[in-house]
Amino acid sequence: MSVLDRVKFISKNRGLSLLSLNNKAGLGKNAIYKWEKQKPSAENLEKVAVVLGVSSDYLLGKTDDTSRGKKSADLARV
Repeated sequence: MSVLDRVKFISKNRGLSLLSLNNKAGLGKNAIYKWEKQKPSAENLEKVAVVLGVSSDYLLGKTDDTSRGKKSADLARV
């Protein structure tokens, strides 16, 4: 599954259109649609991940775990 496919999948599950996701993430016009042919920047990928409440690793297909990982407060206790 490509980055765009994962973004589409999780967006649909969250009740967001790609256009509204693009706007909420503060990306340029049709930025997410361009990911079909080009890789997203790390910065834009992270912005989308934050809006969707998932990790950027999930969007990249590195994991199937959608959680954002440990929060900084949790890391301080480790």
